[in-house]
Amino acid sequence: MKLARGILLSLLAASTAMAQSATDVTVRLFSNRIVNAVTITPVDAVMRLCKGCSASLIPAQLRVSASQTLLMIGGKTARELDLSGQIRAATEDGLVESGAGQWKIRAAHDGLHVLLTIPSERYVMAVLASEAGAKEPAESLKALAVTARSFALTNPHRHGAEGLCDSTHCQALRMGDVPAEIESAVHATAGETLWWHGTRVPGYFTQSCAGMTEDAAAMWGGAPKPWLTSHADRYCVRLPSQWHAEMSVTELREALYAEGWKLGGAIDGVRVVQQDGSGRARKLLVSAGAERVTIPAASLRFALNRSLGWNRLRSDWYEVSLGGNRVVFDGKGYGHGVGLCQAGAAEMAKEGKGYREILAFYFPSTSLQVEAGDTGWMQHDGNGWTLRTTGAAASLMAQGNQALLRAHALFSGNVHPVVTVYPTTELFRQATNEPGWMLGTARGDTIALQPMSVVNRQGGAEALLLHEFLHSMVENEATDAAPLWLREGLVEALAGEHGDTKGMTTAQIDAALRRAGNQQEAEEAHRAACELVRRLLAKDGLPTVRGWLRSGVPQSLIAGK
Repeated sequence: MKLARGILLSLLAASTAMAQSATDVTVRLFSNRIVNAVTITPVDAVMRLCKGCSASLIPAQLRVSASQTLLMIGGKTARELDLSGQIRAATEDGLVESGAGQWKIRAAHDGLHVLLTIPSERYVMAVLASEAGAKEPAESLKALAVTARSFALTNPHRHGAEGLCDSTHCQALRMGDVPAEIESAVHATAGETLWWHGTRVPGYFTQSCAGMTEDAAAMWGGAPKPWLTSHADRYCVRLPSQWHAEMSVTELREALYAEGWKLGGAIDGVRVVQQDGSGRARKLLVSAGAERVTIPAASLRFALNRSLGWNRLRSDWYEVSLGGNRVVFDGKGYGHGVGLCQAGAAEMAKEGKGYREILAFYFPSTSLQVEAGDTGWMQHDGNGWTLRTTGAAASLMAQGNQALLRAHALFSGNVHPVVTVYPTTELFRQATNEPGWMLGTARGDTIALQPMSVVNRQGGAEALLLHEFLHSMVENEATDAAPLWLREGLVEALAGEHGDTKGMTTAQIDAALRRAGNQQEAEEAHRAACELVRRLLAKDGLPTVRGWLRSGVPQSLIAGK
């Protein structure tokens, strides 16, 4: 890893504000149910009982309940509770969510509202963890990641200050651990969204369109959206998606009554009276004697699913009949049918289609971009390394080629680094989990760099790439026996850095390298590691020191250091 020196925080803030390819998003958890109490279990977190209050530790378990518009917190009352860090939240009926971020709990007329603010890239992972399987093809996972990100970044305030909900009204999500396959798909598409005529546009997805996608305007009204029109899906049609549902007329009547449609008598007729161009039901007529009520199909599906279970009606594409005391629906397709069809996308990926082809098929006339004016992630092959960038590559390729030649001359290693240059500091931070004062970081053969505008202010790309290439080579040989100070210090020393131990022991250096609280502490630890390794190189030579990457440093050499 390489530290930035002298970067102004105002410049970092400007870099983030200029392009929202990554930002924080707020999600209301447990949004489709009434929550009267929640138990908080801290993993690594603090809390505040008011905006101006100082932070305090959270008890091993903290019960929070609602009393009108106040919170009851361990015998105390407050209007809201702010928590920061990693926590586990459990409702009284056994639902659990856990995650790291900024938490807020407040009381409302309908119980507790639990809000979690997290990075947008982490949000996309949570959506895929809920809506996709880790064993799905990698390219369809990437397409879904772009779709989910496009929705989130164009609808961050769909519920006002409460941001997004965690139900299918926005996008369902599941916090907690993320499968490696999903994490990889999100990283591979970091910041990429759908654009139409220079504007970022929302994406939608459905489980199965049954061979015909739906038009967004036909489904939800509003102005036509040219990238969300109905078209045949020859990939999804190969997969069965039929479903059957039935209920009593009493259940239907009660579900309609709960949503405001009040029929006085017994229901004696249900039929589709209008379909849209895709064949899906648009309006139904429900009768009870002389009474008649026309109901939008989407509203009927919501009413029945809310009352009888969220998967009772799987789509609006069905035939309905009334026999005796039963209402019978025979349909096909799962979900609203708008946008990307998950079943079809998976089939396309199995046939060798890439995620760009998948997105072009389901969102015609859109382009894939991270920021306005680019063309998304592009890959360029250098001499022994690969560059991923959304910007110009020629100059960077030349500097990278030269840096790798120098790295091989200093410490030849069998690696093929893949370098990703992020267009904004915020996207770099979200993709790497590194602080904004870190210029670059290497994990195995994968290298991540800050935007070139930041890198060039700190000495340019060639020196930074030399540093990170050396990291890849050193880490490729290192075993668990090699202490962190040796691995970091060897890179610094080979790159020509100068150091100063400042009396730090090897244990103190390692501790600071792993958990530096700020840039100054990190710089001091790297300088100390560099100086210690320089002394070892001068005394024992590179071949011997290099061998210690595998075997570990002899204790006799570092005793007391």
